[in-house]
Amino acid sequence: MKRIVPLLLIALALLAAEDPWVQVTELKSGAELRIDKVNTKQSLEAKFDRASGESLIVVTKTGQVSIPKEQIERIDCRRGPSPRLKDTRVDRKISPNKAETTDGTFPGVTTSVKTRLDIPSKPAFERIYDRAPERQ
Repeated sequence: MKRIVPLLLIALALLAAEDPWVQVTELKSGAELRIDKVNTKQSLEAKFDRASGESLIVVTKTGQVSIPKEQIERIDCRRGPSPRLKDTRVDRKISPNKAETTDGTFPGVTTSVKTRLDIPSKPAFERIYDRAPERQ
């Protein structure tokens, strides 16, 4: 028992000291990102392609861009696509006492089609990387 407690404390300390860049490297391709670069006011919105230990490669409207890790202040991510729900229902009612006509149609046939498409709002951005303050 006395040996387990120090091991648990060490494991907790390692989890707390985890490098935030690991979350960036584990993202799935196509995830929406909002990137704040050092000394810039406007955020860059792009889709994640891949990341290495030194840089982040994203796809913007104009093409693929590589951003060095040192130039990144903060990264926010919108994980996964928003689910879309589509429901289609077709109702066809035929009057049972009507007979088929010679041209292949049924008098009194009614058909109705109802389609519902739910487009929920996109999930919010969540911060996945924040550059650690430089120690002096």
